Formats: sequence, C-alpha cells, structure tokens
Amino acid sequence: MFTLRPTTLTLSISLRIVSHVDSNWLVAGDFNLTRNADENSNGTLHQNLAELFNDTIHALALIEIPLLDRLFTWSNHRAEPTLARLDRVFFNNSMSLAFPNSSLCSLPKPTSDHTPLLLNISTTIPKSNVFRFENAWLKHRDFLPTVLPAWSDGLSQDAACSLARSLKAVQCAAKVR
Repeated sequence: MFTLRPTTLTLSISLRIVSHVDSNWLVAGDFNLTRNADENSNGTLHQNLAELFNDTIHALALIEIPLLDRLFTWSNHRAEPTLARLDRVFFNNSMSLAFPNSSLCSLPKPTSDHTPLLLNISTTIPKSNVFRFENAWLKHRDFLPTVLPAWSDGLSQDAACSLARSLKAVQCAAKVR
C-alpha cells in the first residue's frame, strides 16, 4: 500500500488541483498523521510531518469538522495501547458556508483498529411553507367534517379578508389531519 506523505511537492500539486475546483468539496479519511502532540496518547509527534500537514490544510483553506464525542480514532490494540487521532473530515470554505450545521460523530468499532465516523451534512436553509391541496383528501371520510367548521370560522364583513381567513383556517385544519 502506498501512502502519500505531505511534502512541498504534494502541497504544490494539491494547490494546483484545488485552483481548478470552484464548488463545494470535502476531504475525508485516514491521514496517518496527527496535527499536534495532544492527538497521540503517548505525546509523540513527528514535528516536520505535522507542520507540513498543517501547512497543507492552511494553504488549501480547509476547515476541519470537529469530532466532539471522542479524542482518538485509532488504536494499536496492545496491552498498553497507543491511541491517536488519525481520521478526519475537512470542508472547503464554500462547503462550510453551504452546510453550516454539519457534524461528525463516531460509531461503534466492531473489528477495525480505526473508529468509523459518520458525517451528517446539514444546512439551515428553511423548508418551504407552501400549502398544497391534495385531491385524494376529498375522498377521506374525515376531511369535510374537519375543514367545513374551519371554513365557517373565517367569515367576516370584508370579502377578501373573509376568503383569506377561511383559507388559512382550512389549511391549518387540513394539516392536522
């Protein structure tokens, strides 16, 4: 298996590739690198590799999605285990803006030495409040007895106001059913 370690060459190649992509994208996986000494249970850090890794993340303007439910994602499963944070998910800036409510959590680790991660990509774009009448509702035995009283409740002196109130009342009653 070939692992591409961060170098000045890989940074240069990454920057050239990214310059051609102007949409949402993410990078996820096992990077086999820690970003600082706190991400390794024995406190060891390959300083040069960590600096290159962090420089690459910075140069690509990547935003790491935080994993909040555990510190480490890998274990060597020895009697005195070494634990490390090797698995990560990064968004580019446009992906981060498009999906600001995204989150990362861990799943149970049945057999692998890596913890599976679950990325929930989410946004705050509001859902439509458009009401759509379905013709099939007319065939339901409870529909008319539910909406007819609501239609009558909306009546007033002003015809336009009466229509708007009646439609709004019917909409609310129909949504309940």
